[in-house]
Amino acid sequence: MIWCSVVSDGSSETAAIATAPCPSASGAAVTRSGSLCRVRVSVSPPFRARCSCGLVNSGTFPASGLAWVTCPEGEASALVNWVGNGIPLPTATPPRAAEHGLDGRPTLVQNAETLAHLALIGRYGAAWFRSLGTPAEPGSMLVTLIGAVHRPGVYEIEIGQPAGEILELAGGPAAPLGALLIGGYFGTWAAPEAACPLPFSVAGLSAVGASPGAGLIAALPASSCGLAETARVARYLAGESAGQCGPCVFGLDAIAGALENLAAGRSFRADLLRRWMGQVDGRGACHHPDGAVRLIRSALRVFAAEIGRHAQGLCCGRRALGVLPVPPRRQP
Repeated sequence: MIWCSVVSDGSSETAAIATAPCPSASGAAVTRSGSLCRVRVSVSPPFRARCSCGLVNSGTFPASGLAWVTCPEGEASALVNWVGNGIPLPTATPPRAAEHGLDGRPTLVQNAETLAHLALIGRYGAAWFRSLGTPAEPGSMLVTLIGAVHRPGVYEIEIGQPAGEILELAGGPAAPLGALLIGGYFGTWAAPEAACPLPFSVAGLSAVGASPGAGLIAALPASSCGLAETARVARYLAGESAGQCGPCVFGLDAIAGALENLAAGRSFRADLLRRWMGQVDGRGACHHPDGAVRLIRSALRVFAAEIGRHAQGLCCGRRALGVLPVPPRRQP
């Protein structure tokens, strides 16, 4: 059995993969920044031989077996593929890694937050864990709060806690709000007045077409332009493609370009953008394009009133872009 643990610290994700109980287990700790991973590996000689194919920027492994390498990263299957084959790209499913992963064996990919919950359940029991949350979605979770709040950071919340109360954990809104981005960059924009009373759970947020997703709430101040912020994120997501399928390589690039035109007040065709999104959604080799389309569709819905203003060269934004952080664009 092989396991993989993924840890989030609010600004990056770290994954550790190891084999057990084999004493010559291979392992890797991965810090993700955009689609680049900086990987510290503690590996056995067979694993070093796997990485000699030159598909990763690994240089040479010292005698200790410890080294830093850099590789692009997509979904979990990309990490398993890199560790197993030296190819840092997502793989097609089925089969899933849990069925046929590293070395052909079942490979479990687990979020470290989930593993922490399992340890606490083992210590205190299921009833203790279910004392928080809802009957259908018990327990607690970590949520990252960014944007127009007084104390941005990572907070542990009770699942089902109203979204407005969660914002208060960070000191509440630091300015009048224009919208909330819920669930991360593959998430959904929602109007604050509609989202704040809702329970932060899969069932509760469905009323605005959202879900907890990656556990993020971004508070957009009313002085910022949601279309412009979304265009920046769309361009970032287009650049994160693993380059394996047309919907991602060509579709997301075209969609990001159309959204950039809209944000800048240039010529823009809403019907063409919606057609492109329909052609991309559900047709990628992985779910990366699906998440990008979900975000953009929600932006067109929530910021619909701004579309006409942008067509006239007007914009509600009165402050610089950057409420939603994105890494600097990589040079080709």
